[in-house]
Amino acid sequence: AALRRHGDAIMLVPPPRELGEQIKAGTGLAKWVVPHPENDGEVFEAIDDVPPEARQGKNRLLASMFPPCGEYAEQWEKVRANCHRLLPHLMDTGGFFVAAFEKRKDLPPSAKARREARREEYKEKKAA
Repeated sequence: AALRRHGDAIMLVPPPRELGEQIKAGTGLAKWVVPHPENDGEVFEAIDDVPPEARQGKNRLLASMFPPCGEYAEQWEKVRANCHRLLPHLMDTGGFFVAAFEKRKDLPPSAKARREARREEYKEKKAA
């Protein structure tokens, strides 16, 4: 989701070499399923498979929860080896997903920052 949102402003980079020697981990997955938030045992492979009611409400399923598709699938295939899944049974730990990003250029301001800037402009105009 971060790569899709920020484009070429960030890049997924390999972890430090020393880290690879110290931990046992799997690489990022090519495909995975997403469980239905309410129906045990029901899983989806793509956002297009999700019924409309599961895309709404507090526990809704989002497109960013699914494996990338289209041009993003190609991008993910190139960089997924840089991600690590620390699996509990390999090192007697909890399970974690680790990815390191490198910022390549300034990121555009968030929607929240843009709203706050507009509010400040409005307050300044109103005060003048």
